[in-house]
Amino acid sequence: MKQMNILITGCSKGFGLLFVEKLAQDGHKVYATYRDRSNADALFELAERHHNIHTVQLDVNEGAQIQAVRELIERVDGRLNVLINNAGYGLMGELTDLSPALWKEQFQTNVFAPAELTCQLIPLLNQAPEGGLVVNISSIASYLGLPAFGAYSASKAALNTLSMSLAIEQSSNNLSVVVVEPGPFRTKFRDSTVQAGEISNYQKVRSKLFGTQEDPETVAHLIGRLVEEKANGKATPLFREIPIGKGSNILRLISRWLPQEWIVSLLAREMKRNF
Repeated sequence: MKQMNILITGCSKGFGLLFVEKLAQDGHKVYATYRDRSNADALFELAERHHNIHTVQLDVNEGAQIQAVRELIERVDGRLNVLINNAGYGLMGELTDLSPALWKEQFQTNVFAPAELTCQLIPLLNQAPEGGLVVNISSIASYLGLPAFGAYSASKAALNTLSMSLAIEQSSNNLSVVVVEPGPFRTKFRDSTVQAGEISNYQKVRSKLFGTQEDPETVAHLIGRLVEEKANGKATPLFREIPIGKGSNILRLISRWLPQEWIVSLLAREMKRNF
């Protein structure tokens, strides 16, 4: 399998850290980014065991750091095969409890930042002989306007739509775009979720909707397969959405085929049982 040059954001923990480990084990060159060195010990320990992991500081909300990363990859490799936009966080709270600042920060990190990073790196992705690959980590929360997750759901839905636009616009360059939409997995997502207002009852509803959390290695293996397809020159669609996790396909079908008024009524009924 051909070695690919890969950039992954948000690698200090959770999915990002697992993606780095999987792709490094597969023999690829991985630029693993982190925002805060004090929270990245696990990443640096992993890099010590794999010579093909290159740690790079990157706050995706800092334009100057994005430019520095682009210049680094351009100087060292001249191309980028795969970009994985993984950095992001959750915001939980009723819409009336969310300040304008919280809204802006959610969309800045989950939408605007990956959009800016991708646009900066498009010229390097287009240098890949087999065509570049962009993987955006979204969520099954993008399917519905979930209670207390309105801002997060909206940000991930926006990311999905931008991904489709990117695939169409870059189709002549053979760029593939994949949106991975995980359900609930055992990561540090809850620990990094920003909470506004009283949300204890919403947590009960969330647990009922999504059930138990699954092994995140499943998502890492999916990422490995997507990269392997590109490395082996396999023909792939220009755009794909891939739900992953227990019940994710069912939820996707429900969101697309059931009338929206039915879905809202069902969720509202469930809320009344818990308040």
